[in-house]
Amino acid sequence: MTGNKEWEESQLRTYTNWVNYNLGEDQQIKDLLNDLSESDILISLMEKLSGKKAYPHKKCMTKSRIVKLDNVGKAVKFMKEEKLNTSVSAENIVDGNRTYILGMVWTMILKYKINANQQKGVDTKEELVENNALLDWVNSFGLNISNFSSDWKDGVALVKLTEAVSGGQIKFEQFSGLDSIQMVIDCQKLAYQQFKIPILMDVKDLICERPDPKSIMTYVSVYKERYEQLLFEKEQREREEAERRQREEQKRIAREEQEIKQREEAERLAKEEQERLAKEEQERLAKEEQERLAKEEAERLAKEEAERLAKEEQERKQREEQERLKQQQPTGQQLTFFAIKAADAWILQNIQAAYAQDPTIQFQWWYPLVQNLSANDFRELQDWFKKIDKDKSGILELDELLKARWPKDMKMNNDTIKRLMLIFDADNSGSIGFFEFIALYNWVKLCVATFKHFDIDQSGSLDITELQAALPQLGFNLNKQSCDALIRANKNLIGKKKLNQVQFICATSYLAQCRTIYQLTFDTHMDQLDPVEFDKFINLVLGLI
Repeated sequence: MTGNKEWEESQLRTYTNWVNYNLGEDQQIKDLLNDLSESDILISLMEKLSGKKAYPHKKCMTKSRIVKLDNVGKAVKFMKEEKLNTSVSAENIVDGNRTYILGMVWTMILKYKINANQQKGVDTKEELVENNALLDWVNSFGLNISNFSSDWKDGVALVKLTEAVSGGQIKFEQFSGLDSIQMVIDCQKLAYQQFKIPILMDVKDLICERPDPKSIMTYVSVYKERYEQLLFEKEQREREEAERRQREEQKRIAREEQEIKQREEAERLAKEEQERLAKEEQERLAKEEQERLAKEEAERLAKEEAERLAKEEQERKQREEQERLKQQQPTGQQLTFFAIKAADAWILQNIQAAYAQDPTIQFQWWYPLVQNLSANDFRELQDWFKKIDKDKSGILELDELLKARWPKDMKMNNDTIKRLMLIFDADNSGSIGFFEFIALYNWVKLCVATFKHFDIDQSGSLDITELQAALPQLGFNLNKQSCDALIRANKNLIGKKKLNQVQFICATSYLAQCRTIYQLTFDTHMDQLDPVEFDKFINLVLGLI
């Protein structure tokens, strides 16, 4: 290999491998002359070599010359800021100019790997290139090399350098009997497998009459880099091992000393105080046993008394509730909120005042719920509203509703409260006013009354058949398949064969939310709802789940 063309071909292969060695696995190139202008490969290479962040960039595969010139231009600008001694332009790189690209990569190798300050010079006629610092490093292993070309042509120098860098783990003698080509191939393979030294040069570029000096210097610079890394790793391992052994020895000595002291102390105490300690232990155990028995007896009596009182209280409440239900239990027709009785006159005046402030409230499907309230209930809810309204803003936000103490028979989970907020927030303000709160409260109260009405056996749950019978009282006519889908649509109901009251409120609030969506979608007022079409809509929605 004596001509410029052969050396350039060697450099192309070697530099391509060198670039891939310094790039990440996701940015490997195949063609040095064409691939450096793709995406952000060149600027990523400069960042890796310099250890600095360049201009903002991202991967962008494109065939546009303008885009490529822009990306490569940023890399060229970064090279100038790094004082990289190269005259290459973005056009040279995008056009795949061999001379400029090879010169640019060689300049990178000199600056960042071989150290340009030690360079003697580069002859453009491709005569021998030498570097004293790199030669001194090679010869520090006793190789007696005088150049980076002809002294390497038989592969012996590379194998001996590999032996030195590996610390003798790869020996020159193990390749005896092989020709130069096979010796280099086997040596390169072992160096990569055992020490991650990349194979930068093809064997045909090394085993020739006059190898390219730049290619060999590049290859040797990687050997030097890996050698320093291996030395550092070895020193670190030795340091960590020494520290580990020192810690273990200190722990062992401390443990032995502690064991000796503990053994001596135990023997002394056992000899001097065995009888006294035994007597005290017996007295202590007897006292503890007596106290334990007395405590257990007191707890048993207190528990029995509490259970008796709780049972009596429960039986009293059950009798009162049964009596109340007998007197107030509504029929199926009375439960439906579309048949709510007229409000007291005083309440009506307050509602009319609310209309004047927000006329849209009367067109909400849940508007009848606002009227289902006595004057006494109105004042109680007003007081409760003020207690919940912690910031005294006159409106309730989701956080205040979640923290509110609801009556025991109106217990709800957080998902239900969030859903109710979406339903009764008429103006989508993220909060509800007092009359929206009245509708929310009456809706939950209506759901509770419906649940108790159809919980005939007072088991505290409804099965699917009872659920299908109860929902029409709230304005929802579902078939059996839709009832099953309703259960699946609410995560709190998955796997349940029956619904308790909390789950029933959650499920019916899901249907109420569908009713709100239906009104918003088709712009229907409460009195314009077509029950048949709405039933089709709700069953269709649940059928898609």
